[in-house]
Amino acid sequence: MGGLAGGGIDLVTQLIRNGGSLSCVNWGQVGVSALAGAALFGLGPTGFLLGRGGARAVQFGYSESAGLLNYGTTRFGWGARQEASGAVSDVLRLVVNGAKTDIPGIAIPAGANVVRDGAVAGAVAGAGAAATTSCGCK
Repeated sequence: MGGLAGGGIDLVTQLIRNGGSLSCVNWGQVGVSALAGAALFGLGPTGFLLGRGGARAVQFGYSESAGLLNYGTTRFGWGARQEASGAVSDVLRLVVNGAKTDIPGIAIPAGANVVRDGAVAGAVAGAGAAATTSCGCK
């Protein structure tokens, strides 16, 4: 999802800048944006690096397997925080031997959403590439 969104945003931005000419598209740059979007997708709550997992996460649609860096006694990734209101949110968290430290200001509604995570990752990658695009094709 992140790759599709990243490549798609870059492609659309290039087409807008060059008047809609496919012959002026830098396909290498579209590919790089797609790869960057896919890589950034790994940082989201459903991603392969920081993804949320565990028995408690299953009820919110996540798999029981956590991301590669969100596993073990020392880990960094997405976890659940229950607010005083009872609402549960996903927060970016560092855990060292059971001691949890949440990253302030980073919380989203709990629930696995691959489309959301992919769109955010792709938007970051595609917009970053689009900001550096210059059309030399006439």
